[in-house]
Amino acid sequence: MEAALALEPGRFEWRKQLIGWLPAWGDPQDAHGQALTGLQLSPGHPDVREVLERTAEALARGGTSPALEPR
Repeated sequence: MEAALALEPGRFEWRKQLIGWLPAWGDPQDAHGQALTGLQLSPGHPDVREVLERTAEALARGGTSPALEPR
């Protein structure tokens, strides 16, 4: 997925999916970084702020992933 995003960085739906997987793989910090990148590359996407807030919440709770589950 990271390779695909390197080729097409503006595909927020792909980035959003990766952001959901990263905490499960033990990397909530990278999930938040991907959300920040999504904000820079797709500032008008309707889901970008929500995903950014959810990753920040997960980090605040010590990196647990429930905040990244679909609402």
